[in-house]
Amino acid sequence: MNDALDFFKMRRCVDDLHPDPNFPGCIYSEMKMCLAPAFVAALTTKYRTEVVRVEDFLDSRGESLKRQMAVERDDASAKMNSKQLPPFMRAFDKLTPVLQQLPEFVRRIDQSHAVIVQKSLQTSGQPESVALFRVDSGAIARAT
Repeated sequence: MNDALDFFKMRRCVDDLHPDPNFPGCIYSEMKMCLAPAFVAALTTKYRTEVVRVEDFLDSRGESLKRQMAVERDDASAKMNSKQLPPFMRAFDKLTPVLQQLPEFVRRIDQSHAVIVQKSLQTSGQPESVALFRVDSGAIARAT
């Protein structure tokens, strides 16, 4: 997922956020890899837009970002901006292996449906068995 996050400027640090305009920022904001939501000014629609981009990326299994990057690449190519084109080409080339590594189960939790099979504790006189748990829309419930 870290490779996928390289395409977005969303928060990566694990510190508790206490937005403060005097906060010096984390290393990711210093490297311009994050829109720095720890700063009060960053808690704007710009950061929300970035979060929506990540949601779209996960919902479309990367196709939304692939389309966006293709449009940007084609635009740069049409303008014949030789300085702009190579970074787009490198970014586009980097996206393909990231998407190939994306596990099929990666999706919004509210769209997750699965069965969890867990080995049950053996009780006296009982043979080994398993417990089944149903996952519907991200909520876990013991299957009946």
